[in-house]
Amino acid sequence: MVYTFESFDIIPPMAIESGTSGQEHTSRIEDTLKSIIVTRSAQLEDIEAIQAISIDRQADVTPGYPEYIAMQVHRLRMHGLERKRMLIERALSDPEHYFMQVALVEGKVVGYTTAEALPDDKFTWWRGLRVDKDYEARGVARALEIERRAWAQKKGRPVRVRIPSSNTSSLAFIGHPKYGFKPIASEAPTAERPPFIIMELHLPSLQGKAGSQPGH
Repeated sequence: MVYTFESFDIIPPMAIESGTSGQEHTSRIEDTLKSIIVTRSAQLEDIEAIQAISIDRQADVTPGYPEYIAMQVHRLRMHGLERKRMLIERALSDPEHYFMQVALVEGKVVGYTTAEALPDDKFTWWRGLRVDKDYEARGVARALEIERRAWAQKKGRPVRVRIPSSNTSSLAFIGHPKYGFKPIASEAPTAERPPFIIMELHLPSLQGKAGSQPGH
């Protein structure tokens, strides 16, 4: 499929309604670099690339909290590979409730995203989206967001995300409202961690629509 991302605010409806798990989707992002971005389900061979991106971007998530960043990076180095393996395995074995996809440029993993919609929860939760610094502003995050929304839309639930609010200029803090998220709650900082904000998004449901495809 071909996307032209003229606006950060708009995600084409046909993109949201297309695609099924296990299939590769090629997104041609018409930017200055003419990147061809392939999104697909995360596989076990992607673990090390995902881990590297996760560690590298941790400082950008919570700037101004060096001790918290150091603690998170330490945890990632100690337990990150095991955690990523669990995320990938459960997304592959239970795609109805867990979602994890990667984005590739010329065969290299340059971003990933995760989400979950547990049976005993009335919300779908975004659990992270990270992009390699060298591939920012090339449509990688947008391609991953389209795939994640396509999966979430079929759940018929509001979507929630919990993000640090210590950096109001971060892409996560700015980007989620542009995607339609509204702040609904906040968590005060503690000695161990920065403040957080919870945002919510209501997606039109595809459940019960004629011709809708099975969920990711």
